[in-house]
Amino acid sequence: MDRIQIIDYIMSTPHNVNWNVLSTMLDEGDWSGLKAYVEQTPHNMNRKVLEALLGEEEPISYRTVLYTDGTFIINESSKNQAANETLHGEATNVYEPFDPNGDTDIKKYIFADAFQRPWSSQASSVKIVEIGSNIQPTNTAHWFETFATCTSMNLDNLDTSLVTDMSYMFAACQALTSLDLSSFVTSSVTDMNYMFVSCQALASLNLNGFVTSSVINMNAMFADCQALVSLDLSSFVTSSVTDMANMFGSCQALTSLDVTHFDTSSVTNMSNMFNGCQALTSLDVSSFNTSAVTKMTNIFKNCYVLTIIYTSSAFVVTQVTNSANMFANMSTNLVGGAGTVWSSSSPKDKTYAHIDGGTSNPGYFTAKA
Repeated sequence: MDRIQIIDYIMSTPHNVNWNVLSTMLDEGDWSGLKAYVEQTPHNMNRKVLEALLGEEEPISYRTVLYTDGTFIINESSKNQAANETLHGEATNVYEPFDPNGDTDIKKYIFADAFQRPWSSQASSVKIVEIGSNIQPTNTAHWFETFATCTSMNLDNLDTSLVTDMSYMFAACQALTSLDLSSFVTSSVTDMNYMFVSCQALASLNLNGFVTSSVINMNAMFADCQALVSLDLSSFVTSSVTDMANMFGSCQALTSLDVTHFDTSSVTNMSNMFNGCQALTSLDVSSFNTSAVTKMTNIFKNCYVLTIIYTSSAFVVTQVTNSANMFANMSTNLVGGAGTVWSSSSPKDKTYAHIDGGTSNPGYFTAKA
């Protein structure tokens, strides 16, 4: 109970106040005056008098803390400190709390890289992440990067409505197997590059509700997420994105990927976008407008079992200046719409990056009906 709840309790049951129980809930002190007042005036108690007799309530303070059991809590309230110490053991490291009005970026938890974080040296000790009290940052870049042994995150108290940069936020969280971010408000975010890179055990990722209409950079966003079998990106709006390089690179377990709603008209870099998607058997990029793309290096490289690539006439390579190894390390599984079979002796650059025209104009793409 806090001070207000105690006063409400006394006023609602003046004849039945359990003073023994009450004394264990508050700091030690002289209760004789308070008890005498309640017993003498049970029907005419004055709230302000009770407040004065209880004394001033201690102001709430906050801290960011790492406990012995590996629980890492950002902005833990002093009200919860005793309970958390019982649950998690001693505090091994205590850091300054998040301060949206701080006089430095560090106090605002704005980090140019992972090494600027006060908890950088303890990243490998974190097992569980919690947000202790509601916070509203403007930048969450690098916050949980290299939390390599972390298995659980409760981010319910993280208000992301003002965040503009989420780059590297969960990078190299190698032990996380599931992550539900469906409550995130991302309408202000412009940078998501490397957001989930190298989350190698992540098998379930819920991004339902993600609004990405302001995002410019998705470079390596899901790269090296080796355990992802599927990925629902149906809420993604990509009309502002200019960089999709390595976006799904080395997602080697991905068996299906729906990007048919992607607007790529602003994208200039698609290098390595699907490189190493070793389990994909088909890929539909028929919505892709690549008229602004200048880099496609390795875009389909190492897609060993890919059998068909659906495109439209909007998938062009007229501006592409770097297309080395676009179709390298593939296999004869890949067949164009007119029967052109991938060959190790054929050009690997943009030469075959068009809808298959048969023997007169061979290509590896199939027109979407």
